[in-house]
Amino acid sequence: MSDNKSIGELLYQDDNNSQNGNSENELASFTPGQKINGTELWRKQIKELPVLLEGLIPQFGIGMLYGGSDSNKSTFCRGLALAIGAREDSFMRRKLNVKYGRVLFVSSEDDELSASFTLTKYLGDFEDRDIGVDYMFSNDIEHLRKGVSPGEYDLLIVDALGDFFDMDLNSSRVREGLNAFHWISKKNGVPILFVHHESKESERKYSANKSKAYGSVHIEAKMRFAIELSRSGTFRTLQLTKCNVFSDEFKTRQLVMALNVETLSLDFVNEKNGVTFNDAQAFGKKEKAKQKVKEMLKEGAEMKTIIEELSKEKWGSYSFQSVYRLKNELIKNGEV
Repeated sequence: MSDNKSIGELLYQDDNNSQNGNSENELASFTPGQKINGTELWRKQIKELPVLLEGLIPQFGIGMLYGGSDSNKSTFCRGLALAIGAREDSFMRRKLNVKYGRVLFVSSEDDELSASFTLTKYLGDFEDRDIGVDYMFSNDIEHLRKGVSPGEYDLLIVDALGDFFDMDLNSSRVREGLNAFHWISKKNGVPILFVHHESKESERKYSANKSKAYGSVHIEAKMRFAIELSRSGTFRTLQLTKCNVFSDEFKTRQLVMALNVETLSLDFVNEKNGVTFNDAQAFGKKEKAKQKVKEMLKEGAEMKTIIEELSKEKWGSYSFQSVYRLKNELIKNGEV
């Protein structure tokens, strides 16, 4: 955050400069506060709104990727940024519409050392090529405002949202701060994806819901799109929770990914349709239960004892039949 100007002052400064025709980032077709004849808008005949990543991110507006601690939100964003930089036509098997092949990753939590480390793990040995990703290590919105030009980036990633606000995120004033980012997005024709945390109480809730994001309702209300990333063991589940650009069908579809510890990346596992319960979480519980059964069988425990032990761990309800199936699966795989 700048010592000289508040977010609100920067917002109004941008508006005034644009109206006077002096803005560095002004788009010819956009001037804040200008009246536009509805007939002219109709004449444009916009039949479809532009999309960056199918079912998740439009090519405009501000949105957030939120989730609990260690859910690998930054890891997902880094993978997306590198896919855009490589001009891939898909990411996590969702269509990707790249125009410029460039992303700005604004990080308030990392530095050059940690960024170099994660990129090296992901990309491997150095090759003399442009990866299409620029980094900015800052929590000052003025740096972002001055560092972006129209037609330069496909996406701006801001990690993390809370570091750009010198106020309580439960305050109604947070909406004013988000307005400043909204104008940056509009003037430069680029979507902004915030990395954000969910509240501690929400981490115990399984179903995806935009209200789980930490802070004031004004944060969720101002976001054009919202995506939740949850964790269960080595699995991560991604789900759209808000966006009027996409049909409701996408809000019931989950992308299940696995963490690759060798490359510090997320690998696609599968995609579920019509999901109302977190399948990755359920699968993770089964794997934990299976490991427990394996350990106890090796110790010579009886089935009754194993069932009682599983119920203590709160991994779900296990009957004699379900434990017997786990036992047979272990025997079949030669694990016991």
